[in-house]
This record gives sequence, structure tokens and C-alpha cells, in this order.
Amino acid sequence: MPHEPGREVDTQASEEREVAAVLDTFFAAFATGPDLDERVEALRRVMHPRATVVRLCGEAPTVLGVDEFVAPRHSLLASGRFAAFREWRDGGLVEVAGDIASWW
Repeated sequence: MPHEPGREVDTQASEEREVAAVLDTFFAAFATGPDLDERVEALRRVMHPRATVVRLCGEAPTVLGVDEFVAPRHSLLASGRFAAFREWRDGGLVEVAGDIASWW
């Protein structure tokens, strides 16, 4: 295939939009309110079954599988202990390197 100027930029922008959509699904899953189960299942559908979530705060990185990360948060939000809770993306940097995407 011949080189097309600007194609790399288009591909990168497209990949970053895809990552942003996954992030939006991620944060939507962890909010109180109706449809919690459906939002959590939507998150599970967009994550690879062997995906990892890495927490970098604290002394050492903590690596969690999908179920290890999702299940306790789902239980906490479903418990009714929070009247109104949600998180959202605010800034951040998306990096895509091959098949790996990171958000910082």
C-alpha cells in the first residue's frame, strides 16, 4: 500500500477516540443510580477478559484482573452506602503503542 500523508495522524486520532469511548464506558459503570448492572456489564463487554487495571499510587503498582477490579466496586455501589457517586474523565493523556493503550 502506498504511503498516504496524514494517514498516521488519522489512525492515531481514531485509536484515541476508541480508547476515549472505552474510558467513558469505564467511568459510567462506576456511578450510583439506575441501570448499574447494565452499565457494569457494558464495561465487561468492552474489556478483554484478561485485561488488567494497574493502580500506580502507593508503594508498589497494584495489578488487578477485570473481575478483581469490577466486582468490589459493583458491590459497593449496589449496596446503597452512597446516595450519589460518579467519576468522570477530566484531562489525561491517551497513549497507544501497538496493541496497548494507556491513559495517564
